[in-house]
Amino acid sequence: MLYNRNNQSYLKPLATMVLASTTLLMSGCETLKNVGKSDSEIVKSYSEDWLASIMQADFENAYKYTTPAFKLAVTPKLYISRYAGAPRWTDGKVVDVVCEEENVCDVKFSFSYFQVRTMMTQTRRLDERWIKTAEGWRIYHKIK
Repeated sequence: MLYNRNNQSYLKPLATMVLASTTLLMSGCETLKNVGKSDSEIVKSYSEDWLASIMQADFENAYKYTTPAFKLAVTPKLYISRYAGAPRWTDGKVVDVVCEEENVCDVKFSFSYFQVRTMMTQTRRLDERWIKTAEGWRIYHKIK
């Protein structure tokens, strides 16, 4: 077939191919940066990022770690209300990550905050479960 400048039927398949390649490449970035790491190392890294995000009121970043099913039921705006006090936390850390079941890890967090009423710093523990989905490791929140 001779090239016809006005015939742009090749553009749609080309655009689809470029889009598909870009999507595969970007989804592979998460996998590639975790090559050689154990599940507990990966979950610990994600947990630290999630915790830092909620403490800095970056709920958009924290929300990206939630499961696809959770995202269908809870909007980003509603997600903020779950951790509204987190930006007032003075200290937070991942204490422990245990991955005893396949595709499931339990994470223990510790966080501190200053309680004005008692004029003391309080420390609390937060337990969260992470599950491995098709998107990668995601924090599992029960839908309230």
